[in-house]
Order: sequence, then C-alpha cells, then structure tokens
Amino acid sequence: MNAAMMWAAGGLALMVAEVLLPGIYLVWIGLSALIAGGLTWVLVLGGTAQVVSFVVVLSAIMAVIWKTGFHRRRMDRLNAPDNGTVGRTVLAQQFANGRGRVRLGDSDWQARLAEAGADPEPGTPLTVVGVDGITLVVR
Repeated sequence: MNAAMMWAAGGLALMVAEVLLPGIYLVWIGLSALIAGGLTWVLVLGGTAQVVSFVVVLSAIMAVIWKTGFHRRRMDRLNAPDNGTVGRTVLAQQFANGRGRVRLGDSDWQARLAEAGADPEPGTPLTVVGVDGITLVVR
C-alpha cells in the first residue's frame, strides 16, 4: 500500500469513527488526511512534505471553522430556553405579584408578567414573549 492510500484509509477511518463517536473534530482531521493523501498522490510528496501538507490543510480548515464561528453556532442553541419557546402558549399555574409558574408542554417553568397588572388565574392561557435566564416572560 502506498503512502497516498494510507492517508486516504486513515482519513476514511477517522470519518467512520466520527459517525460512531459523534462530535465535530474527527471529521475535520479525516478530511485533512484525505486531502493530504490526494496531494501525496498528485504531487508525489515525500514523508516530511506529507506531514506538512496534512498539518497545513488541517490548520486551514480549523482556521475557517474558527473564523466562521461554526463550532459555536452548533452548540450555543442546543438547549437554550428561548429556542422555539417565544410565541408559544403556556398555562398559568400560580402567580403572585407578577411572578409565578406556568406549564409549557410537560414542564413547569418560572415566569413573570411582561407588564404590571392583575395576576392571571390558574389555567389562563398566556403567550411567551421572551426569556430572561431560565424565567419565561409572559403576557
């Protein structure tokens, strides 16, 4: 097996490992190995040049990922409380002085009224207009 095929096999193995062990890291290393294998095959690179091409390609890929914020975008919204919550209808559980609890789906959430006014009675439908930390802002 020549060096280009070894790079390609290693790259494919890393990409398969990414499927079995999900994350966002092995796929990029695998892609870099595939590209290094392609460069080795086309340009007939020696050992040191192969490693340098792998590192340069990997560095370039990681720089693009870092610059575009791809790594943050994916994780920031995963379990954010306002992710799909604003605009939903909730049911008032109990309120006192503009603060209380509401039922959203199968969970109870802390809530506060968006505007001062009379506290809603239990079972009153309310609309989520915002999220403040882990507290839903309702109207």
